[in-house]
Amino acid sequence: MSLKVIGAGFPRTATWSLKLALEQLGLGPCYHMSEALEHPEHWPLWETAASGGSVDWHSIFSDWGSTTDAPACHFYRELAAYYPDAKVVLSERDEERWFASTQNTILSGGTAGFHEARGSLGMVDAVGWGTDPRLRDKAYMLDRYRRHNDEVRRTIPADRLLVYDPAEGWAPLCRFLGRPVPDTPFPRVNSTDDFRAMIAEREHTGGSIADAYEKAGKGEAASLKVIGAGLPRTGTLSMKAALEQLGFGRCYHMAEIFNAPWRAEAWTQYFQGGPMDWDKVFEGFGATVDAPACLAWRSLADRYPAAKIVLTVRDREAWCESMLNTVLSERHQSSIMGAPLAPMFQAMNGPFMQVAGVPPTQGEPPPGPPPREVLYALYEGQRAAVREGVPAERLLEFDVREGWEPLCRFLGVEAPPTSFPRVNDSGTFHDHFSPAVAAEA
Repeated sequence: MSLKVIGAGFPRTATWSLKLALEQLGLGPCYHMSEALEHPEHWPLWETAASGGSVDWHSIFSDWGSTTDAPACHFYRELAAYYPDAKVVLSERDEERWFASTQNTILSGGTAGFHEARGSLGMVDAVGWGTDPRLRDKAYMLDRYRRHNDEVRRTIPADRLLVYDPAEGWAPLCRFLGRPVPDTPFPRVNSTDDFRAMIAEREHTGGSIADAYEKAGKGEAASLKVIGAGLPRTGTLSMKAALEQLGFGRCYHMAEIFNAPWRAEAWTQYFQGGPMDWDKVFEGFGATVDAPACLAWRSLADRYPAAKIVLTVRDREAWCESMLNTVLSERHQSSIMGAPLAPMFQAMNGPFMQVAGVPPTQGEPPPGPPPREVLYALYEGQRAAVREGVPAERLLEFDVREGWEPLCRFLGVEAPPTSFPRVNDSGTFHDHFSPAVAAEA
């Protein structure tokens, strides 16, 4: 895969909305700062590029169809030369509002501490969004913004460049990219108010602003359109990427909780028998996959009667091996126990065992992973319960290896021209999840 669209606009110029739009147009997956933070192996490459060194761009973008936001926006010239067929989109907004937005979101207090704890501060500093005191100086920032945008206009030929305000919606973007205009509204996500609301909630619970910075993208409250009932390790992260690319909005996955442990509190209470405000939990999301929501599929199906249900499946033996090597591995378990997520995982154990038909036990569960027989019973129990509980016309039993065709036919959307996402195999699981927990501990 090679980049087809290069986003040259600075952060806080609706780059997250543009990311979702490009993915909905079939030009994804789209690389954004949120993805950069999830790929620590890329950080030294960005630091090298920022210092003027040579970088193999394919080593970063081999699995991506487009890019927006920092860090890539600072290397639009290099990327335009490396991908000569890619078009360039310069997202802009009113400069006064842009500056105010940066100060209220990505440059607000606490961000540097988050990056320092995570290990990403060197990369963020290198591309100019870290600890430089000038980032708080309005005159400096406005001059930086103007110079960058002027340089893009001078550097990129007019027939290859779209100067674009995402407030204009689909028409100019689709015309420039040669794509039909979707019949759905243009994505409007990650406003300053949304971002600040997330920060306020994090500060109220005593956590960091990881979710606000890394996973910002909270849009208008929307009912779930797709409910994933498949267990973890059934291709759920690939499924998340696919649903987001198909335009079903941000998709809730265990990854959202790893990057924002404050989300776990509501689930802990729910699994302990407490009430659950589903609309509040899924505000800003259009779909959900993976645990913990897969254990609540009945409640979610009742709450969102128009949503379709997708049961992701795979070979039972392969699933069991994957669980033992990832979610249930000693390395992963030791990283989450004692972390902010521990109460939720402990509360989830009972419902999982109930699905497997294992009688409840008093006190702490025995150490180590469950026996294979219990895992087999869990897999078969979940599958049987969903099949029995969901009408056939509302349910798709789906193996992600089947690709776009059955999923898109079931959901009534057009299959993208790009390959179906393949992410989070057993070899990369610990890179995706354990570091996030460690950063939050």
